[in-house]
Amino acid sequence: MKKERKKMLLHPMRLVVCFAFLTSSVFAQKEVTGMQRIDITTRQDTSRILLNPDKGWYHHYLDNSITDYGLESEAELDTFPGMHHLFIRIPWVYLEPEEGQFRWETIDTVVTRYAAKGYKFSFDITCKETMGELLPYATPQWVEKAGAKGQLIDSWGSLNWEPDYNDPVFLEKLNNFHKAMAARYDGAEWLQDVTTGSIGEWGEGHSQQKVSADVVIKHLDILLNNYKNTQIVIGDDYLRNGKTEEETKILRAYVKKKRVSYRDDSILYEGVINCPGSIQNVDFFEDVWKDSPTTLEMCHYSYYKDTYWSIPNGYEKGLDIIKDAIRVAHATFISPHGHIGEWQKDNPQAAWDIINRIGYWIVPEWAELKLHEKQLNLSVAWNNKGVAPAYKPYLLKIFLIDKKGKKKELPSTDAGNREWLPGITTAHYTLDASGISKGVYEVEILLYKQFRNGSTRPVQLGLKQKYESLSGAYNIGKIKL
Repeated sequence: MKKERKKMLLHPMRLVVCFAFLTSSVFAQKEVTGMQRIDITTRQDTSRILLNPDKGWYHHYLDNSITDYGLESEAELDTFPGMHHLFIRIPWVYLEPEEGQFRWETIDTVVTRYAAKGYKFSFDITCKETMGELLPYATPQWVEKAGAKGQLIDSWGSLNWEPDYNDPVFLEKLNNFHKAMAARYDGAEWLQDVTTGSIGEWGEGHSQQKVSADVVIKHLDILLNNYKNTQIVIGDDYLRNGKTEEETKILRAYVKKKRVSYRDDSILYEGVINCPGSIQNVDFFEDVWKDSPTTLEMCHYSYYKDTYWSIPNGYEKGLDIIKDAIRVAHATFISPHGHIGEWQKDNPQAAWDIINRIGYWIVPEWAELKLHEKQLNLSVAWNNKGVAPAYKPYLLKIFLIDKKGKKKELPSTDAGNREWLPGITTAHYTLDASGISKGVYEVEILLYKQFRNGSTRPVQLGLKQKYESLSGAYNIGKIKL
């Protein structure tokens, strides 16, 4: 139905022999290990809205056609808080109307326009739609003429061609298409993921024909074998629709083994509204979220706004379901699924209300430092108040500011953030501290993402804005080394 690690979870209660409060509580405690601790809790701010990379909202820029959900203006996209990527879900025929004749400009025009502004993209190529005379063949008709089996079926009041999803000619032509597409786009820094869209109406995995587990695996393998450097995603309906319990079990194991991730296309749909977060298959998401980001798609806004949503902002009903969906699916991405100008006008606060809840949300608790010869030993207790880790690697940089205000920058190191599951994780670092002498220092920490072209983007932390520098580093207090 279409619907719009070495990690230790420490609160290390180390035996403190004495307290050396040098000036105030923001100064460190001197412990038997010689490490000096900075308590960061007084600088925390968990009400501040953070706009961070690799998480947030996405927009169905093209939705099962080349016209649906375009923008009235780019401002609709640019003013939507935490907008991460554009979801391009279109029928195969638009990209390969004749065999070997590709119309990549359908994608390239959008990518050229929006990747330069920092947006990512997600691709979903469908093989069965319900547009009738407007587009009876989502799979190009030349595939049928080449010998692929299929038939015109009545779906949603119109005739639409559905392939036999196990037909060898169909699978060969589909593989050839994705081989060409992957050669062009796989591994692009702006490509977030590719979704399995080749089975069922709107690519969502539900079909009137029986599609066995081994056929679903064949379709998954087409993506896995061609997109070697891109996250692959599958809709949860692929594993349930028309499947026996044993088939579902086989598919779950395969998805987990291959580190494929899940999306749910039916948030706020009446058929599952009474499930937690209106998600029927919570256990599927539990299989994968620690390794790969999960995605939620609300029904079309035109559907749920009149049934399970209160304008404005879903405060009377709707928003709490979305919050629950994010929690139980450990979601990193979510879409309002509709014209985002209309959605923002109706709900000016709703997107802001849940942006911290989506994906990761990092609030440091304390840091311990020790200067030993030419090394700085550092431990930081990172509290992830979100629902998932940050799946992309970030870097950590430390700055020490002496009494004269001179800032000394230590080399960056891998932050280890992919191991920060919800809750507190204590990470340990050894940094080159050549040229650092003993003394009293203000300490700044910078968590950031580095792109292939050398540019960087700081990761905002749940600390008060007054402690944040223009570069995105945070002053966490004083230390005597």
